[in-house]
Amino acid sequence: MKLLVPIMNFFILFLVSCCGCARVPVPTNSEEKEDSQEEILTIIFEKDKILDTEPVIFEVNGSTGTVKWYTIPENSGIFEPPEGERVIFLPNNIFKDTQITIIAEDEADKTDEISIMIIDQTIEPSEGDILINEIGWAGSMYSAYDEYIELINKSDFDIYMYDYQIENAAGAKNTLTISGKIMSHSVFLITNYPYNDDRTAINNVPDFVSPQLSLNNGINGPFILKSQNGNILDSVGNGESYIHGINSQDEKSSMSRYTWSVSFNYKTEEWYTESISLGFKDGTMGTPGEENSDIPIQNKPVDDDARAIITEYYIDYNRNDVTDWVELYITRRGSIENFVVTDLDNLKSDSSISGGEDIFVEKGDYICVIWGEASQQANEVFPQDIEIFYIPDVKPTGTKDELVLMISGSFMDGLCYYSIDEPQIDDEQSMRDFGWTGEPIFGKHGSRIFDSESQTYLEDLNAGVWQTEKPETPGY
Repeated sequence: MKLLVPIMNFFILFLVSCCGCARVPVPTNSEEKEDSQEEILTIIFEKDKILDTEPVIFEVNGSTGTVKWYTIPENSGIFEPPEGERVIFLPNNIFKDTQITIIAEDEADKTDEISIMIIDQTIEPSEGDILINEIGWAGSMYSAYDEYIELINKSDFDIYMYDYQIENAAGAKNTLTISGKIMSHSVFLITNYPYNDDRTAINNVPDFVSPQLSLNNGINGPFILKSQNGNILDSVGNGESYIHGINSQDEKSSMSRYTWSVSFNYKTEEWYTESISLGFKDGTMGTPGEENSDIPIQNKPVDDDARAIITEYYIDYNRNDVTDWVELYITRRGSIENFVVTDLDNLKSDSSISGGEDIFVEKGDYICVIWGEASQQANEVFPQDIEIFYIPDVKPTGTKDELVLMISGSFMDGLCYYSIDEPQIDDEQSMRDFGWTGEPIFGKHGSRIFDSESQTYLEDLNAGVWQTEKPETPGY
C-alpha cells in the first residue's frame, strides 16, 4: 500500500488548488523578533491528520535559499521533490496510527516544525466496499452536460482513492481518473462543473470535479470502478441502452442504487429511476451528495391518487399534554394510500398516513394527521365527523422544521416554520432543494388564509398566506 514516487505530477495539480494554511511559528524571543529584519520560516500545510495512503502538500514562507525537509522518526515517508519551497509528502505504509514531526530548514539555518498524525488505512478495499451509487447520465434541466457520478463507501473505514478509475466515464471507451478521500458510510460526488458554477443546478459541493466526465446518453456503461492496483470494486451497466433514468425535454432523472444493495455486479433489480429532487436547484430528479430515496419514479402519483394541501398545523415538541397535528384539505377526490406527511429528516422511514390502506376521500373533505396514538385530548379537540390518521413517525420539533406533504415521493405541498428569533437556514434550504419556493412562517401554529371571494385557500407558499394569531380550528 506504499505510494510510489511517480504520483507527483497529478498531486501537484490536484492538491495545490485546495491547499489551506495553518501556521505553527518557531518559538522566538520577543526581543529577537523586534530586532530581526529576517522573515521567520513558516510551514504551511492543509491538514494534520492523513491516511497512510494519502499524499499531502507542504510549503514554506520566509525561506532563504534551498529548503530541506526531514521527518522524526527518520524515513517516515518520501518528499517529492526532496528539496524546495513546495513538496509533496508520501507517508510510508504503517500498521498502527503514528504521530510524526515534519521539519523544514533553509540555507540560513531557519527552521520550523509541525506534527501530523498518520492513520493506518489497514487494507485495500475489497469488491463491494466502494460502490457506484448514483449516475446522473441525463444531466440536469440546466444543461445536458451537468452530469455526475456518486460513489458510496459501504465499509467501516475511510479510504483514500489515489488514481482510481471509472471506465467509460470520460466518454465511451475512455477512463476517468479520480482521487480523494471517501469517508466511511458516506457518499463521494463527482461532477463535471465546480460548485456554484453558472452551468450547474447541483446544490451540493462536489468531492471531485473533472471536465473530463462525460456519460454517453445512449449506452449504459459498463462503468467499471477500479482501484489504483487495477482491482475491480464495482461494475454498473451492460453497454446497452439505459433501463433507469429519464432524459426528456420536460423531465430528467438519475438512475440510483437501492441502499440495501451490496452487490458489485450490475443487477437491474437493484437500481431504480429516482423520483425526488434533493440537492438540485431546478427540480431535476436525483440526490447528488445526498442519501438515495429508495422511492422509484414508477410509484409517482397516479390517476387514482387524491390531491391535497396543508391548511393548518400545530407543533409544540415541548408540550407532551398537547397533540401535534396537521390538517389537510382534499382538492381532488381519490386514494390517500400514498400520502406521507414528513419533516424530511427520516424520509425513508416515514409512514403512509393511512398505514398503506387504500382509503378514498372526497374533494372538500378535511382530514387530520396526528403524531402518536389516539388520546383523550385529541378526541376533545377534533370534531367528531373528521377523519383522523395517527402516524408513529418521529414528530417535528417545535422551534424549527419543515412540514411536507408528499405523494409517492413527489412534493405536493409544504411549509417551513420557526418559533425562535431567526429562521433556520438549513431547514429552509432543505425545503428549497426539495422544490419549495415559499418563505418561512414564524409560529408553532398557522392557518392558511381562506379567500371568501373565490371560496378557495390561497395556494401561494409564502408566509403571508398564513395566519399565526388565530386560535386552532382543526376540521373547520
